[in-house]
Amino acid sequence: MIGLASFATGLLSLVTFLVFQRYFFSAQSRKGLYHLPGRWHNLKKLVYRCYISFSKRTFKKDVTEASEASNFSFKDYMRHDPAKGALYFFMEGAQSLPNSPSAVDRAYFAGTDKKGCNIVFCLARHSARQADIWLFVEVPGIGCLQYPQHPDVDVHFTDESTFSAGGLTFEVVEPMNTWKITFSGKLRKGLCNTISEKPNEFAETSFSFLWKAFSQPFNFNTDLAPSLMSDNVAREPWNSKTLFKNFEIHKETQYQQWGELRGWIRVDGLDEQHLYLQCVRDRLVGKTDWSDYHRYIYHYIYLETGMCIQVGVFCQPKLLTHAMVGYVSYPNGDIVSLTDVYMNLWEIGEELEEPPATWSFSFIAGGKCYKVIAAPRGTTPIWYHGKDRRNVIHEVFTDFKVNGVCGQGVSEFFYRKLSGVTIENSPHECSMVPEMPANLARAMEKEITLLFSDLACTSSALVGGKGAQLAQLTQIEENVNAQVPPGFCLTLWSFQLQLQSNKNIEDAIQEIAKASNSDLSALEKTCRKAELEIIEADVCEEVRAAILRSLKMIKGVQKDFESYHYAVRSSAAGEDGTEASSAGQMETILGVVGFEKIVDAVKQCWASVYAHQAVEYRRQHGQPVRVLVGVVIQQMVSAQAAGVMFTSDPISGSNSVIVVNANFGLGESVVSGSSDPDTIRVNRDPDDLHNPVKLQLGSTRVGLKKTCIVEAENGGIKEETVTETASSLCLTNEMILKLATLGIELEKRFGSPRDVEWAVVDSKIFMLQCRPITVAETETEYDLLHEFDSPITCDYEWMTTSNISEMMPGALTPLTLSTFATTIEYSLQVLLYHVGARQKATHLPKCLPHICNHLFIALIDVGSIVNHAMMARKDMMEISLLGSFLPEMTLQQLENYAGKSVGLCRFLNFVNMMRMWSKASAICTFWEKKIPNYTVGTEAKTATELYQCIDTQLADYETVWVWTLINSGRSGNMATVIMSIIGGDASEWTSTHYGDMALLLSQCNDVYSAEVPHAIENIARAIAKGCPEGEQNFLATSDEECMQALSDQPEILAMVEAFLARHGHRCLRESEMREKSWRSAPEKFISVLKLMLKTKAYEKNEREQMSIPELLDKMETKLPFHKRQILKFLLPKAWQAVGAREWGKSLSVQMNEVFKLAYYRLATLLQQEGRLPDADLMYFLTHQEIGNLLRTGSARLIIKAQKRRKLLAKQTSLKFDQMNKSRPIPIDDSSKVTDISDVECLIGMPVSQGQITGPAQVVHSLDDASVIKPGDILVVKSTDVGWSPYFPLIGGLVTELGGLISHGAVVAREYGIPCVVNVTKATSIIHSGETLQLDGRAGTVKRVGVKLNSNQADS
Repeated sequence: MIGLASFATGLLSLVTFLVFQRYFFSAQSRKGLYHLPGRWHNLKKLVYRCYISFSKRTFKKDVTEASEASNFSFKDYMRHDPAKGALYFFMEGAQSLPNSPSAVDRAYFAGTDKKGCNIVFCLARHSARQADIWLFVEVPGIGCLQYPQHPDVDVHFTDESTFSAGGLTFEVVEPMNTWKITFSGKLRKGLCNTISEKPNEFAETSFSFLWKAFSQPFNFNTDLAPSLMSDNVAREPWNSKTLFKNFEIHKETQYQQWGELRGWIRVDGLDEQHLYLQCVRDRLVGKTDWSDYHRYIYHYIYLETGMCIQVGVFCQPKLLTHAMVGYVSYPNGDIVSLTDVYMNLWEIGEELEEPPATWSFSFIAGGKCYKVIAAPRGTTPIWYHGKDRRNVIHEVFTDFKVNGVCGQGVSEFFYRKLSGVTIENSPHECSMVPEMPANLARAMEKEITLLFSDLACTSSALVGGKGAQLAQLTQIEENVNAQVPPGFCLTLWSFQLQLQSNKNIEDAIQEIAKASNSDLSALEKTCRKAELEIIEADVCEEVRAAILRSLKMIKGVQKDFESYHYAVRSSAAGEDGTEASSAGQMETILGVVGFEKIVDAVKQCWASVYAHQAVEYRRQHGQPVRVLVGVVIQQMVSAQAAGVMFTSDPISGSNSVIVVNANFGLGESVVSGSSDPDTIRVNRDPDDLHNPVKLQLGSTRVGLKKTCIVEAENGGIKEETVTETASSLCLTNEMILKLATLGIELEKRFGSPRDVEWAVVDSKIFMLQCRPITVAETETEYDLLHEFDSPITCDYEWMTTSNISEMMPGALTPLTLSTFATTIEYSLQVLLYHVGARQKATHLPKCLPHICNHLFIALIDVGSIVNHAMMARKDMMEISLLGSFLPEMTLQQLENYAGKSVGLCRFLNFVNMMRMWSKASAICTFWEKKIPNYTVGTEAKTATELYQCIDTQLADYETVWVWTLINSGRSGNMATVIMSIIGGDASEWTSTHYGDMALLLSQCNDVYSAEVPHAIENIARAIAKGCPEGEQNFLATSDEECMQALSDQPEILAMVEAFLARHGHRCLRESEMREKSWRSAPEKFISVLKLMLKTKAYEKNEREQMSIPELLDKMETKLPFHKRQILKFLLPKAWQAVGAREWGKSLSVQMNEVFKLAYYRLATLLQQEGRLPDADLMYFLTHQEIGNLLRTGSARLIIKAQKRRKLLAKQTSLKFDQMNKSRPIPIDDSSKVTDISDVECLIGMPVSQGQITGPAQVVHSLDDASVIKPGDILVVKSTDVGWSPYFPLIGGLVTELGGLISHGAVVAREYGIPCVVNVTKATSIIHSGETLQLDGRAGTVKRVGVKLNSNQADS
């Protein structure tokens, strides 16, 4: 079919070309440049539209094939659209650029807010290590700050592999979801738009932002409406040269996405500010020659309703003279292309070549016309870029009004000027340091020694990190005006040879690996044993001969090498990296004289890699314990002064300063910290960071320098006292600047800030080491607390803890957020998709946002069903989820958020919803049969294999949750339907109606959640019926040993095993991956069983059984005959729906248990393989981060996971209001209102009949539930299945959260316990021990003996 379509398209194009060619050279244009539609415009549009359709099919096929070869994981964006998913996964990171002047790899962020904050960050990477940088920040209270070179944007000496230049760094945290943006350095104060006259005032500035997506991406190559694309092309003259060339678009790929930019900014002398901005992200990769453009105007608009808009027109005379592009992103994340744009370039800022004071235009999207009025906010930075600086961009921060709705954003005006400006910069031709390609290095992997001058020595895979960098420095000596003392490296292979010739060493290393996994207490002892084995063993003859041969080859010492002093240093694989430097962990021996001493020093270096401190360092950073080590043997320099130089501040990371630490003698005194060195700061010119001529000596601090370290005459080193010169700097100003110049040259060649060890002899500088600066992570505690916070789309997002806090209270671990929470999010979006409330389901955090790792339900998103499906009502939805009404959330807000379906569409959406419920039941039944035998990765032998199995099978995990959640929807719907029959319009519902509803639902049978306490009662009853000694022995046995003790009572053991087989997957916070289930940790279940035995709760009476007519007669609300008949028909279905909800939840938790066990095994394997210091740490990585850890072994991820674990307790302790408008803020306990303590009566929703008077027992955590006594009225925030065993004990239940079908309500009705839910602040107002009168029909909780307060707490 595709071939036939292709032939038809080609034939139509050819015929049209031949017949109408002579008429298509329309001369109609504006300004002699912008082409207008001609005579055959509509016909040309039709032809091009056919061509576009064929092109899109071809693109989708190509990308689908590419996706099949890609390995991208569970939550990679657009997993359910593999074609786009593969493209975006590949495109997100920094791309390899061809050697072309037009090659570009750009990431752009532009954010604003209604308070007047304006931010633009852009890094455009080009070939030859060149980049464009845009950096502008305007914040009230801080003012305008911009990159010092601006308005010029040209920077150089990038590292060719990352988004980093001039101190600005972009990092992809999660593709299509999260980017991190950081900067530290000086920014120019005020707005400067001229090259020649720049204000000379700077501010030391640092910031860290996270950008998080709240919209889908829009790909301009594939998502632009065909009608708009064909209109753009049909305007142009049609001839044989441009017929189809117009669609090549210069081989660019460009997509955009909207999100929230949040973080902090610090400016010297001012308070730190936290910002939240709505921000567009643009990604452009390909070949773009900006000199081909004449003009463009792009608008990025954010409206207060949450709608995001991009509208643009560009003129590229060689391609398209008036091309219109754009899209609308709705607040719910859906996105549509514009179909028409009414904006003429020649009418907006053409004559004066600058943006006008105000302008207007309109466009059509989704069948609706939007009229836009734009006016600058007052600040417009200008950028000059391109080699000739003729490309001028005005970044206009703009206030917008779209169909009367206010907003803000950015308008970008591009002009190609007739002449450019002259920029004087320092020379920037400089190649990266050489490093031998990995494929060539493999050919030399069995060399025993390599001289520094050998190119192969630059490979860290051959000689380790330290040795490779010395070889790299040797390759560039002549270019940087400094020397490397000559020497050579013993390769990693040399150590391998030593191991092969000494089995005892190999065995000792294996013991270390074993101890590090299973017996940490023995680790230090096994390390000492391995060190001793290495030192005492003779060096194999092959290695000895190679050392001797290489010593004779060192330049200048060939004949008399025995008399020279050498430095012998370890050089381990993976050492001196950007994430873990291993500094000071391994041995350096200085002043070694003589061949035999050198051999002994080599053994000491080999041994040091297995010293306890080095092994523990690697273990704590997730690095392999068993490593090979190279050794550097280098002629020593009798230094007059030496030390360390950092080309950016080692604490803050600021690129505005070079820091030098120096002392007399050898640098060992500085590196080891044995002496107080001089500290010298050299200021770099913010306008020209890499120009050594503009370096200026900054602050200096003369260290005490009481001692220094020098070479001893007969070998070794010694410490000497510094006397006369200690009070002055050990370096002259000239030498300081010479050192700083060296630092700049090294930074240019390595492409990143450097940590340089150096020595000075007379006027010569010797380079002893050059590694990347390992700067501590910039995250503050605040950053980590809010690391996973969901972006907020608009100010009217209502978020509640109701319902979700019953299912998953407290803070979640990152692994659970990335699996369970992401899956529930997707499941809710699938439901909304099937009822027409959204275009497609994604993993964007819309329905289930999280703040401080706590989950919330976004009512504005979930509630969008109200405007799309017939019979879906806002009041019913609110009662179902909240147990109360939310009049502040209006239908207009819901329509603004997700649109509205009308007429037949609403009916069809309702029908589809009914079909979904019917389908869900069958699918859940299928999985109920499949899950008991379902396994994940049981055949996997390694962590990588198991992770791949989990990653693949998470699709099944997602499927089960999707359909069980849809199946559960019936329950809430049936409850609200029955309620509407009883009480009519929701606004008229009273506590009487709720009491009657609780009565009708009290006869639900076969409710899965109620099986749990009943089953435990039966086991307790069986134990109690045995001999008293057996019961007492059971109670006296520890929880951990009880299962073994029950082996003497086979009948009871069989009951316990049957319970665990059916209910063992349940527990408190059962969807949390870190929580062990009752089956995995039976002691949790045993403790509950013991409590039931102690309190004899198993003797509780059964509830009263009633028929449907009896229930209807007992209702206080008197119903007419026809309503009674309807209820007789509906009640059994409602009971069945409630049972189905609990059954479905158990089914999904059962699937969760399967993956929980798989992750538990994965954690064990990660620890056993030495990838994690302890298994529990895995839960503090996301699923995607675990994959990254397996691929890269990132020490940085492990450090971050450790920080997250420390903060989890604090996150869990945070409390939030039940209802939050916009961003939820944790409740500050210190500011609690105290005048509510004497409230006499609290009111909530009655959900289970009955009245009781008894003592209150307020319990804040299940860990404290042991205080519950028989007959207590339990007061809690909410309950889940973990609380079920306590229901036989209690006389009544009061919860802060809940509704008619919440867990507490369902189980309370099963036991006939009075229950009132949705009682605001109950756990704060009520105190344990006070007497309560609980009325489960009226919905009241009276505090006996408390004086009436005028400020009553009404829910």
